[in-house]
Amino acid sequence: MKKFWLALFLLFVWTGSVPASGFDNDSIRYATLKIGKNDNLAKIAGNDELRLKLLGIINRIDPLKVRTGQSVMIPADEENWKKVLKIYEDEFKASREEFAALPKAALMNLSEQLFYCYEYGRLIDIMPVSTGKKGHATPTGEFHVLQKDKDHFSSKYFIKGKRASMKWGVRFHGSLYWIHYQTLPGKPDSHGCVRLSEANARFFHNWSEIGMLIRIVSGL
Repeated sequence: MKKFWLALFLLFVWTGSVPASGFDNDSIRYATLKIGKNDNLAKIAGNDELRLKLLGIINRIDPLKVRTGQSVMIPADEENWKKVLKIYEDEFKASREEFAALPKAALMNLSEQLFYCYEYGRLIDIMPVSTGKKGHATPTGEFHVLQKDKDHFSSKYFIKGKRASMKWGVRFHGSLYWIHYQTLPGKPDSHGCVRLSEANARFFHNWSEIGMLIRIVSGL
């Protein structure tokens, strides 16, 4: 294990920036790794599913769809991995009282670019998102699931002359605001919708219920 981390250390460019959210902690050191031709995050995570998920959360990306040349942040060594894992575990031990009476509810924090799903106030999942870019802000407030369409297509935006795919769509506001699958670039980049990885979009589509509360805040 020591040799593994030493090898990774030689590949890193150290950075002073760290992710937003509860993982933004001065006691945690992160390093930046540029993905090589034969690299993938599963290998970097030691083929550990939880660590792979956490790399997706830390970088606000789909950990299964990184590209060669892309830079990602990872805990600097095994000791810092343990700190990140502890933060993640603590999130699930806490409860959110305002959701305690609700079978299901969701909270989205735009400043964190993270989406939290709850059952009776207990956290069941954390997912990275990409929300509205400058000039196309995702609305904040309290919303509810209005419609679900697993094969939805945009009525406003087109890609190469075809209506943009919004697979695993869940509409939460007006006619144009949906939570759906699309590429996660690691930053706010949509026209106001909420993007999830395909696996997370599928989960949320299947898990969510019509009328379910979705609270979107700019920060906590």
